Amino acid sequence: MPLRGAPSFGCWRSCKEDNMNSMVDRDFDITDFANPSTLKASHAKATKIGHVVAIAMLVFIMVAIFTVVWEVGVNRALQTRKVELENQIANLEEQHRLLRARLSIQGMPEELVRQAIQENLDFQRIDARNVVYLSGREG
Repeated sequence: MPLRGAPSFGCWRSCKEDNMNSMVDRDFDITDFANPSTLKASHAKATKIGHVVAIAMLVFIMVAIFTVVWEVGVNRALQTRKVELENQIANLEEQHRLLRARLSIQGMPEELVRQAIQENLDFQRIDARNVVYLSGREG
């Protein structure tokens, strides 16, 4: 006894066959298979589409791989450049410290005396009576 609301086996089979026949009628005509030239043309067209799809997939995969490789190469070049610039900055900072040290040494009285002796300069005492105060105060 069939379930309530369910079609009987015979009705289901005939309904299914009707649907299949209608789908077959809409999809293709049986006379197309009888003509070999039409069959070859449709097969050639399907083969060309298959080749185009395969080539497009290969191109996409190669682009994806090369994009990753290119990105890694660019990152490596940037890291190398960053390390070079950091080394250059460290060298410039060291040179800056050395120059400041030289300037501070040259500002010392001992260094001034040494340079004066090397250049045969004579030191003379300044008479305090000839000194003019610029601030306006005398003292």
